[in-house]
Amino acid sequence: MKLQDGTTVTVRPAFDLLKQYLDESFDLTTTAEVCRIPPEAIQSLARQLADNKGKALLAAGMGPNHYFNNDLFGRTQFLVAALTDNIGHIGGNVGSYAGNYRGSLFQAM
Repeated sequence: MKLQDGTTVTVRPAFDLLKQYLDESFDLTTTAEVCRIPPEAIQSLARQLADNKGKALLAAGMGPNHYFNNDLFGRTQFLVAALTDNIGHIGGNVGSYAGNYRGSLFQAM
């Protein structure tokens, strides 16, 4: 890419850099070990997301938002949704729910 001052620089899309990093650092075995889940579960989820582009809702309760790494949890959900074309579609998006916020009030009565 040529800059305004005439200098030429090499550029790459951010997703290309991310893909390279993930390909080099997180193969299926490593990912299964880090996440402490069977490799088959990762493959199953990947297949389901690939088969349902634009229709998969990644929904989670509000619980993960209460931990120190909540920003990483949210980023991971949006990354997966973006890579699988599940953002901005009716039925395909990222969301959270908090349906138990009234429970303590009723239990105390």
